[in-house]
Amino acid sequence: MVLGKRTIPFLFFMLIALSGRAGAFEEKYGIGVVEIFPYNFFSMDFWKGPSIEQPFVYDEINFYLDSSSRVLKYTFSTTGSDSIPAWFDPHVFSFSKERKKFQLICVTKDGDWCEVIANKKTGMTKWVELGFDVTFSEWQNFFPSASRIEIVKGDSLLFEKPIDGSQTTAINLNYDHSYIQVMHCKEVQGMWMSVVIEEKDEFGKVINTRTGWIKWRDENEMLVEYFV
Repeated sequence: MVLGKRTIPFLFFMLIALSGRAGAFEEKYGIGVVEIFPYNFFSMDFWKGPSIEQPFVYDEINFYLDSSSRVLKYTFSTTGSDSIPAWFDPHVFSFSKERKKFQLICVTKDGDWCEVIANKKTGMTKWVELGFDVTFSEWQNFFPSASRIEIVKGDSLLFEKPIDGSQTTAINLNYDHSYIQVMHCKEVQGMWMSVVIEEKDEFGKVINTRTGWIKWRDENEMLVEYFV
């Protein structure tokens, strides 16, 4: 029996999930993204392990509505203020009046608990509990929600099919400098990503669209960058 090309990556992920052992890619980039939506005024707890029975909470971020400015703010329990402690350097922590985005890379998941990279420079991990304001998405489910995708490693090629050796075209066409291209993810199948590329003029009007497949990862590295 011959397995299709699309089946192999799916089985790869399933074997990792069942064995509990991560490969080189998962050790560096994790299995997905934990997103925090701090709009309901809650405390984001970081635990030493996947259980509230642990001796103590490692740290917590308290989100609150400032009574004078009516703006959502935060404090860390270790600093007692909005001063960010040295251990905390997540994947995305954009917290301003106009924009609030908080994301952590998840390396392992145990029920409603996720081990996340709390410091992207040192790789230090802590555990968080999922809930209404804290959600987890595997990479293949997360990418379609990104505002755009860019290839940062490997060949900048658009494949006709999610198969090595299929017909390709260049992603970056030689347009006049006033034209821009924006790539969005439609779906993910294993290591392949179905994308749509919108080509826009200087006024932001879409003048053309192209669709195809790119490789978003290999065995060891993430080949794309996403923007939220």
